[in-house]
Amino acid sequence: MKSFEIFSKTLLMSLIILLVISPETKCQGKSGRSSSGNKVMLAYNPPAGKVNTYSMTTAVTQTMEVEGQSVNVFINTNLGYDAKLIEKIGENLNYEITVKSLSMNIDAMGNTTGRDISEVAGKSFKILVAGTGKVVDASEAGKIEYSVEGQGNVNLGETFRSVFPVLPGKIVRPGDSWVISDTMQNQTAGSRVYQVSEISGKYEGNEKFNGIDCAKIVSEIKGTMETTTNNQGMDVYLHGPVTGSSIIYFSLKDGLVVKEEVTSMVTGTVQVSGPMEMSIPVVMDIVNKLELK
Repeated sequence: MKSFEIFSKTLLMSLIILLVISPETKCQGKSGRSSSGNKVMLAYNPPAGKVNTYSMTTAVTQTMEVEGQSVNVFINTNLGYDAKLIEKIGENLNYEITVKSLSMNIDAMGNTTGRDISEVAGKSFKILVAGTGKVVDASEAGKIEYSVEGQGNVNLGETFRSVFPVLPGKIVRPGDSWVISDTMQNQTAGSRVYQVSEISGKYEGNEKFNGIDCAKIVSEIKGTMETTTNNQGMDVYLHGPVTGSSIIYFSLKDGLVVKEEVTSMVTGTVQVSGPMEMSIPVVMDIVNKLELK
């Protein structure tokens, strides 16, 4: 179908790869009542100088109705990197990140494309992160670019903008809950992302994960998002509600995330204007996994 071929080139990479549904957030200070149990500071505080290796995978299943035909698209990205705390600067943490590998693959109606993005392998940069995990400064990462088919150049600042799972950044006890919310905007060449997110988190208690004593944090996610992009003479606008949940295992000893899994869904509409006018219902199921190796 010719219309889908044009549509997929403008939407798949311009909207979905940039659309990170792991919400970037800041704490609003609302917490539930404490129950009995040991106090824990849920904020990043890893040992300085130690290299921690992570892998992050994102699997997107997108279903659209295009001209009466159901279209399924599958996108998989894999990112491997080392994170080392260099120093603390006030309340913030200065990390050195080294990218080990990055790849992405797309399967659209049986047509598979993808590649290893080897030009970023071995690249290092510094990134300043708050104790909650919110990125404060990723300007060095923003100088490292790579190309994505149908989208042009992307930079590692966009890739790492929300790679750190967000924590409440305060002392809690098992049973405590909190609400974290944020309004996020991201402007790049040819696209704009606007997202309002709210995470209702709870410290469930302590568990061992891979032999590590961890605090287990469970959260419910809700919000709205909209993305606007222009490519090949077409304006594409994607908007809709976001819902989801997450589980985080946070090392009590080392003050870092051991594992995070986020499952989310966007139920929205894609509106295309320009040479062809379309309004397309779309459902995206996204699974993000981050794990310490």
